[in-house]
Amino acid sequence: CQRLAAALPSYVSYPGQPEFEARQSLFYSNTQSSLIPTCRVHPQNSLQVSTVMKVAIRNECKFAVVSGGHMSWDASNIGPEGISIDLSALNKIKLHGDNSTVSIGPGSRWGAVYQYLIDRGLIVVGGRASDVGVGGFLTGGGISFLSYVHGWGASNILGYEVVLANGDVIEAGAANHGDLYKALKFGSTNYGVITRFDLKTYETGDIWGGARFHPYEDARPLLDHLAEMTLSLKDTPTAFSAVGLAYSDKMRGYMLWSPIISVAGPQPWPDALSSLKPIGTPLMDTTVFSIAHIFIISLLIKAGFPGGKRTMWFALNVRVNANLVWDMFEKGKAIFVPILDKVPGIEWNLVAQPIPSVMIRQSQRNGGDLSGLREADGDQWLLLGAAFWNDASDDAIVKGMLNRYQGLCEGMADERGMLFPFIYPNYASPLQDVMGSFGKENVAIMKEIQGLYDPEGQLQKFWKGGFRL
Repeated sequence: CQRLAAALPSYVSYPGQPEFEARQSLFYSNTQSSLIPTCRVHPQNSLQVSTVMKVAIRNECKFAVVSGGHMSWDASNIGPEGISIDLSALNKIKLHGDNSTVSIGPGSRWGAVYQYLIDRGLIVVGGRASDVGVGGFLTGGGISFLSYVHGWGASNILGYEVVLANGDVIEAGAANHGDLYKALKFGSTNYGVITRFDLKTYETGDIWGGARFHPYEDARPLLDHLAEMTLSLKDTPTAFSAVGLAYSDKMRGYMLWSPIISVAGPQPWPDALSSLKPIGTPLMDTTVFSIAHIFIISLLIKAGFPGGKRTMWFALNVRVNANLVWDMFEKGKAIFVPILDKVPGIEWNLVAQPIPSVMIRQSQRNGGDLSGLREADGDQWLLLGAAFWNDASDDAIVKGMLNRYQGLCEGMADERGMLFPFIYPNYASPLQDVMGSFGKENVAIMKEIQGLYDPEGQLQKFWKGGFRL
């Protein structure tokens, strides 16, 4: 920290100082905010990031990098054994030329990006909650309300500025360092610190949508509808919905959450979603007034998932099957019931959302990626399993329960021949082999590229966080 302070005066903060504490309070999960690094460095541009990397590597200092701080698990942050590199000052947003490309710093959050673009009638394939950071979202692929039309968020990146382990600052795109450009799309923390993303923009206007909250009795018809809708997305990729089955601490019982979005325009209940309208008896319905830009929808999503608790997640990709998800949640009840009255603030859920084959096809634009997903495998559901609780003293018991639940869900899907290998990085547990899920051939390619840009494996040694090759 002293060497960093000498190299970058005024840009290093320590526990107890206002700048340090202000940033510490912004983490989504308390499992991250409870980790206190020795110091935090606040670079203002890529050259200062280069300086930080050189000092950290030269002095064999462990570090973590923070963009928006929305990861759910503590291993993505660092405690007193190292330093935190805070990229929040790298938050510039700039349109270029004919407005077909926008450069965005990794420290930006999607709400700010959408606010910048809204008055210009533009949009990018970005996060669905306004407080999600740009950097982590895009290095993990990134699912957007626009993904069925345009693919992963990372599929729409035209170029990167990257600081390598040796401090070199390079540009990576299809025509320059094309190997690194492709690897970065699902590259996590294996190649360098990305200091700028150049994304393709799209024209947009108002959209329609919101969310409905249902009693648990509506679960089966909503899951059945989601299965039917998933199969129809090849023809109507502008529609989005999902089904979240959850135990609510406030309600002391089970309920459902279902976002309903159409990016085709402001028309309420378009044909692609109209069959959802008569299903069940919603406890609350925000679709009655949600006709707005994606920015407004992102604020609603943030409000529905405010953070502030301790959290842990896991991710699975499975075949589209309502019975499978229903059975998974019902089996999960038996796992979590013993702690519902013992762990303060305990909540848990299982969310199913479509990954249709049309999205996988659209994700092959701009050179494709190394995720291993194939259009030929057909439509899939991405499952997010999650637990939320209040106190660090309950970490071991809740994490143990969630790990057990993850194993149960994997086993059920595998036994029924419905489990796909791909693990979505942005939802994954630290115990899941995310990079291995891309397939042996792709991992070999990614490791070869890693050897070209970090030949001594310095990032593997010193960067804490992300998923490793």
